[in-house]
Amino acid sequence: MAAGRSECDKDIKLIEKCPKDSLPKVIHGFLDEICGQNVLRFHDFSKVWSIEEWKQLKSSWSSCLRLFIKDNLSVENIEKQLDQFSISKDIQKIVSECLRPRKDEIRLALIEETCNLSQAILKDFDWKLKLIMATDKLANMREPVLSLDLDIKEKTGMKQVSVELSKDELKELITSLEAANKVVLQLKG
Repeated sequence: MAAGRSECDKDIKLIEKCPKDSLPKVIHGFLDEICGQNVLRFHDFSKVWSIEEWKQLKSSWSSCLRLFIKDNLSVENIEKQLDQFSISKDIQKIVSECLRPRKDEIRLALIEETCNLSQAILKDFDWKLKLIMATDKLANMREPVLSLDLDIKEKTGMKQVSVELSKDELKELITSLEAANKVVLQLKG
Protein backbone atom coordinates (compact mmCIF):
# COMPACT_ATOMS: atom_id res chain seq x y z
CA MET A 1 0.00 0.00 0.00
CA ALA A 2 2.95 2.30 -0.48
CA ALA A 3 1.19 4.22 -3.25
CA GLY A 4 -1.93 4.63 -1.12
CA ARG A 5 0.09 5.68 1.92
CA SER A 6 0.81 9.13 0.48
CA GLU A 7 -2.92 9.67 -0.07
CA CYS A 8 -3.87 9.15 3.54
CA ASP A 9 -1.00 9.99 5.85
CA LYS A 10 -0.97 13.75 5.45
CA ASP A 11 -3.83 14.60 7.81
CA ILE A 12 -4.75 11.24 9.29
CA LYS A 13 -3.29 12.11 12.69
CA LEU A 14 -5.94 14.80 13.19
CA ILE A 15 -8.17 11.96 14.42
CA GLU A 16 -6.20 11.94 17.66
CA LYS A 17 -7.88 15.21 18.69
CA CYS A 18 -11.20 13.37 18.88
CA PRO A 19 -12.48 12.34 22.33
CA LYS A 20 -12.36 8.53 22.61
CA ASP A 21 -16.09 8.26 23.32
CA SER A 22 -16.90 10.11 20.05
CA LEU A 23 -14.42 8.20 17.91
CA PRO A 24 -16.75 5.30 16.91
CA LYS A 25 -19.38 7.86 15.85
CA VAL A 26 -16.82 9.67 13.69
CA ILE A 27 -15.45 6.49 12.06
CA HIS A 28 -18.96 5.11 11.43
CA GLY A 29 -19.89 8.52 10.03
CA PHE A 30 -17.02 8.34 7.54
CA LEU A 31 -18.11 4.81 6.61
CA ASP A 32 -21.73 5.96 6.24
CA GLU A 33 -20.60 8.67 3.82
CA ILE A 34 -18.70 6.11 1.73
CA CYS A 35 -21.89 4.01 1.63
CA GLY A 36 -23.94 7.03 0.52
CA GLN A 37 -25.81 7.34 3.80
CA ASN A 38 -25.86 10.12 6.40
CA VAL A 39 -23.19 12.79 6.14
CA LEU A 40 -21.33 13.91 9.25
CA ARG A 41 -21.76 17.63 9.88
CA PHE A 42 -18.98 19.92 10.96
CA HIS A 43 -21.32 21.59 13.43
CA ASP A 44 -21.33 18.43 15.58
CA PHE A 45 -17.53 18.52 15.91
CA SER A 46 -16.73 22.24 15.75
CA LYS A 47 -15.37 22.18 19.29
CA VAL A 48 -12.80 19.54 18.31
CA TRP A 49 -11.57 20.65 14.87
CA SER A 50 -11.46 23.85 12.83
CA ILE A 51 -13.37 23.81 9.54
CA GLU A 52 -10.11 23.38 7.61
CA GLU A 53 -8.98 20.50 9.84
CA TRP A 54 -12.42 18.89 9.47
CA LYS A 55 -12.19 18.94 5.68
CA GLN A 56 -8.65 17.54 5.77
CA LEU A 57 -9.64 14.86 8.28
CA LYS A 58 -12.66 13.72 6.26
CA SER A 59 -10.71 13.63 3.02
CA SER A 60 -7.76 11.77 4.53
CA TRP A 61 -9.83 9.17 6.37
CA SER A 62 -12.17 8.64 3.43
CA SER A 63 -9.14 7.85 1.24
CA CYS A 64 -7.63 5.53 3.85
CA LEU A 65 -10.81 3.61 4.57
CA ARG A 66 -11.46 3.18 0.85
CA LEU A 67 -7.93 1.87 0.34
CA PHE A 68 -8.22 -0.54 3.27
CA ILE A 69 -11.38 -2.04 1.74
CA LYS A 70 -10.14 -1.90 -1.86
CA ASP A 71 -6.95 -3.73 -0.87
CA ASN A 72 -9.02 -6.18 1.22
CA LEU A 73 -6.72 -5.75 4.21
CA SER A 74 -7.16 -7.95 7.25
CA VAL A 75 -7.67 -6.39 10.69
CA GLU A 76 -4.01 -7.03 11.47
CA ASN A 77 -2.85 -5.35 8.26
CA ILE A 78 -5.14 -2.37 8.85
CA GLU A 79 -3.64 -1.96 12.29
CA LYS A 80 -0.13 -2.25 10.81
CA GLN A 81 -0.94 0.47 8.28
CA LEU A 82 -2.32 2.73 10.99
CA ASP A 83 0.74 1.98 13.11
CA GLN A 84 2.91 3.26 10.24
CA PHE A 85 1.00 6.55 10.51
CA SER A 86 1.77 6.62 14.28
CA ILE A 87 -1.89 6.24 15.19
CA SER A 88 -2.33 5.10 18.80
CA LYS A 89 -3.25 1.47 19.54
CA ASP A 90 -6.56 2.57 21.11
CA ILE A 91 -7.60 4.35 17.92
CA GLN A 92 -6.39 1.44 15.78
CA LYS A 93 -8.60 -0.92 17.77
CA ILE A 94 -11.65 1.34 17.45
CA VAL A 95 -11.11 1.74 13.69
CA SER A 96 -10.81 -2.04 13.27
CA GLU A 97 -13.92 -2.65 15.38
CA CYS A 98 -15.91 -0.18 13.25
CA LEU A 99 -14.57 -1.43 9.93
CA ARG A 100 -14.70 -5.21 10.43
CA PRO A 101 -18.50 -5.72 10.48
CA ARG A 102 -19.06 -3.29 7.59
CA LYS A 103 -16.42 -4.51 5.13
CA ASP A 104 -18.89 -6.20 2.77
CA GLU A 105 -21.29 -3.26 2.86
CA ILE A 106 -18.50 -0.81 2.03
CA ARG A 107 -17.07 -3.03 -0.71
CA LEU A 108 -20.51 -3.21 -2.36
CA ALA A 109 -20.89 0.58 -2.07
CA LEU A 110 -17.50 1.09 -3.73
CA ILE A 111 -18.39 -1.32 -6.53
CA GLU A 112 -21.73 0.42 -7.04
CA GLU A 113 -19.99 3.80 -7.06
CA THR A 114 -17.63 2.53 -9.75
CA CYS A 115 -20.49 1.10 -11.81
CA ASN A 116 -22.42 4.35 -11.58
CA LEU A 117 -19.61 6.18 -13.34
CA SER A 118 -21.05 4.85 -16.58
CA GLN A 119 -24.06 6.59 -18.04
CA ALA A 120 -25.44 3.41 -19.62
CA ILE A 121 -26.04 -0.05 -18.16
CA LEU A 122 -26.79 -3.25 -20.07
CA LYS A 123 -30.07 -4.60 -18.70
CA ASP A 124 -30.86 -7.45 -21.11
CA PHE A 125 -29.89 -8.95 -24.45
CA ASP A 126 -31.31 -11.28 -27.08
CA TRP A 127 -29.50 -13.02 -29.90
CA LYS A 128 -30.31 -14.93 -33.08
CA LEU A 129 -28.05 -16.80 -35.45
CA LYS A 130 -28.70 -16.18 -39.12
CA LEU A 131 -27.23 -17.90 -42.12
CA ILE A 132 -26.65 -15.73 -45.16
CA MET A 133 -27.48 -17.82 -48.19
CA ALA A 134 -25.84 -17.43 -51.57
CA THR A 135 -27.17 -15.64 -54.56
CA ASP A 136 -27.05 -17.32 -57.95
CA LYS A 137 -23.63 -15.75 -58.59
CA LEU A 138 -22.03 -16.96 -55.33
CA ALA A 139 -23.33 -20.49 -55.08
CA ASN A 140 -21.25 -21.64 -52.11
CA MET A 141 -21.62 -18.64 -49.81
CA ARG A 142 -23.07 -19.62 -46.44
CA GLU A 143 -21.91 -17.20 -43.80
CA PRO A 144 -23.25 -17.28 -40.23
CA VAL A 145 -24.15 -13.88 -38.78
CA LEU A 146 -25.16 -13.18 -35.21
CA SER A 147 -27.98 -10.70 -34.68
CA LEU A 148 -27.60 -9.18 -31.21
CA ASP A 149 -30.20 -6.93 -29.55
CA LEU A 150 -29.03 -5.03 -26.45
CA ASP A 151 -31.44 -3.37 -24.01
CA ILE A 152 -29.52 -0.46 -22.47
CA LYS A 153 -30.75 1.59 -19.54
CA GLU A 154 -29.72 5.23 -19.71
CA LYS A 155 -30.61 8.14 -17.47
CA THR A 156 -33.24 9.18 -20.01
CA GLY A 157 -34.82 5.72 -20.27
CA MET A 158 -34.41 2.40 -22.06
CA LYS A 159 -32.76 2.17 -25.47
CA GLN A 160 -32.45 -0.82 -27.78
CA VAL A 161 -29.36 -1.30 -29.92
CA SER A 162 -29.26 -3.97 -32.63
CA VAL A 163 -26.07 -5.17 -34.30
CA GLU A 164 -25.10 -7.93 -36.69
CA LEU A 165 -21.72 -9.55 -36.14
CA SER A 166 -19.63 -11.80 -38.32
CA LYS A 167 -17.73 -14.68 -36.78
CA ASP A 168 -14.55 -12.57 -36.35
CA GLU A 169 -16.45 -9.61 -34.90
CA LEU A 170 -18.18 -11.94 -32.45
CA LYS A 171 -14.81 -13.30 -31.29
CA GLU A 172 -13.60 -9.72 -30.70
CA LEU A 173 -16.74 -8.90 -28.72
CA ILE A 174 -16.39 -12.02 -26.56
CA THR A 175 -12.73 -11.19 -25.86
CA SER A 176 -13.67 -7.64 -24.83
CA LEU A 177 -16.47 -8.86 -22.57
CA GLU A 178 -14.19 -11.44 -20.93
CA ALA A 179 -11.63 -8.70 -20.21
CA ALA A 180 -14.36 -6.50 -18.72
CA ASN A 181 -15.57 -9.43 -16.60
CA LYS A 182 -12.04 -9.96 -15.23
CA VAL A 183 -11.94 -6.31 -14.15
CA VAL A 184 -15.32 -6.63 -12.42
CA LEU A 185 -14.20 -9.81 -10.64
CA GLN A 186 -11.05 -8.04 -9.44
CA LEU A 187 -13.18 -5.19 -8.06
CA LYS A 188 -15.37 -7.67 -6.22
CA GLY A 189 -12.18 -9.21 -4.83
